[in-house]
Amino acid sequence: LNDPKKVFRLLEEAIGDELSEVFGVMTLDLHGRLKGMTETGRGEASSVMAPMIPTLRAALLSGGGGAILWHVHPSGIEAKPSEADIETTEAFDEAFEAIGMPLLDHLIIGGSVRDRSYFSFKEDGLL
Repeated sequence: LNDPKKVFRLLEEAIGDELSEVFGVMTLDLHGRLKGMTETGRGEASSVMAPMIPTLRAALLSGGGGAILWHVHPSGIEAKPSEADIETTEAFDEAFEAIGMPLLDHLIIGGSVRDRSYFSFKEDGLL
């Protein structure tokens, strides 16, 4: 899973027709293969908490060599990060660095069930 588009396709299948904002972490082994995917926050249609401790705990317990954050924006519009998404990603990047696990990307899944889109912090140079 070394390509954000591959991660998007995996997440797109996993989230189905999700109507709430959901936040989670995906962990990869040292070769970029999926080790685990955990939902760590569930919100309403327009917001979700990105809980630091449960997310870090899930990543550490998986024994992963790297982590990818993800969350769903079920608003029906193209995926774009909010200012809060950018700040959250920066905070998680520092936290993952502190525990010795690289944060490889953060994907936001947006659009509609029939026409999903994604935003990758890695592709956009924000991570």
